[in-house]
Amino acid sequence: MKYIIILTLLSLNTFGQDLSGLNISIFEKALREHSLPSLLDLRSEEQFHRGHIKKAINLDYNDLDFETLIINQIDKNQAVFLYSNTTLEANNASIFLKGLGYKEVYYLMNGFSNWTASSKPYVSSRPDTKPIAAYTIENLMQVINSNKKVFVFLSAPWCSHCKVMEPIIRKNTGRASGIKLLKIDISKEVAIAEYFEATETPTLLYFKNSKQVWKYTGEIEENSLQKVLFNQAR
Repeated sequence: MKYIIILTLLSLNTFGQDLSGLNISIFEKALREHSLPSLLDLRSEEQFHRGHIKKAINLDYNDLDFETLIINQIDKNQAVFLYSNTTLEANNASIFLKGLGYKEVYYLMNGFSNWTASSKPYVSSRPDTKPIAAYTIENLMQVINSNKKVFVFLSAPWCSHCKVMEPIIRKNTGRASGIKLLKIDISKEVAIAEYFEATETPTLLYFKNSKQVWKYTGEIEENSLQKVLFNQAR
């Protein structure tokens, strides 16, 4: 099939890296084209219930009985599609499944957080809550590197300035062409706050072609934000 050819071009042929990683569009297309595929969500049960891709089965990769569960539930002759929080975990699971004798295994690159950040559909057994983003430095940088323009909004639940800024940021990043907006709660993602030296909230970061081109801490006037977005969007 066509996506297998594209897969070879996109995959990293390095030691320890499986050659089954698919970006969102190819993953979605391949899933549609296969008859009776097995779609596995490798995250925790809590994360699964908050939000998951429709028809996915939850088998926590960190469960001590993972091997037994997957052998008992998934036919080795079926195509298996995996996703998790990170590319690394999904890649490791793909290698593990192939070692068990599963011949056709694919995984979603950049994790479920990238799926939701790309406005792809998901279902939830808890409609009153949002999916846990579960950003790590690894999958955050993968999202930044796979998009031309990314605006990162580092916030916290107690931050009154963040609540004021959020609708302004959403409105203006939506108007600027091709900007992906990522909102990250640094009270949960402490490692990301430390990585970007975000000691206060809100901290705003703008990336273009994988490079950080702007950083601002605190509340910013809307016209000043517009100048940054539309100047950098060119």
